[in-house]
Amino acid sequence: MCQNDNLMAFRWDELQATVSSCRRCETDLPYIEVECPPGRLYLEGIKPPNTVKVLFIGVAPPKMGNSFHTDSSDNLWLGLSTLLRELRRPCATLYEFYNRGFFLIHSAKCAIRGTTSPHLNVAQLCASIHLTKEIDCLAPEAVCWLSKNICFPVSQMEAKRRGLTHGLKFGVPTSISVDNKTVPFLPTTWPGRAWKEITKAHLKSFFSMLRIPEWEDHSQPN
Repeated sequence: MCQNDNLMAFRWDELQATVSSCRRCETDLPYIEVECPPGRLYLEGIKPPNTVKVLFIGVAPPKMGNSFHTDSSDNLWLGLSTLLRELRRPCATLYEFYNRGFFLIHSAKCAIRGTTSPHLNVAQLCASIHLTKEIDCLAPEAVCWLSKNICFPVSQMEAKRRGLTHGLKFGVPTSISVDNKTVPFLPTTWPGRAWKEITKAHLKSFFSMLRIPEWEDHSQPN
């Protein structure tokens, strides 16, 4: 577990080097056409905030070489940034997103060949190998899981690994042990299309509970 900022940065780089070259899906899930190894999922120089106020967890990159952190037209980025703006916590760019103490990682590190649809088995395998270590390293103050069909079951497994004896409730924050502290886990929906208002309602309550203040949107003209 990361004990200070320098150690966190070093450990994070170490973890991402392992992720970028991982081929476990080829051996453990040979019946799924996974694009692996995934390569780098972050632009050069991207580092998590020293203090991660909310760690968002998405499903998977839609295709190799394109993800939340590398593609400004990524649907997850567009959906989440729209919700943050509507909730009066606007982040016009990824760098503002990071500077506000937000960060995002994916349950599955690899895309599925020929489709943007994720696969639960891939997400569960990746989470067991990589995600738990990433959460421990980042030691966030809160975790928000952005998918009911994929991230919710993965969050249940993660909570169980961390000692929770009962299941997480969808849409309800549950206290989980991370890096010797108590961290709320909130499973919610993907922040777009038909699920947008559900995610928005859950995040509104979550931000209030976490006492994350609103701020002005300086990207909009007066």
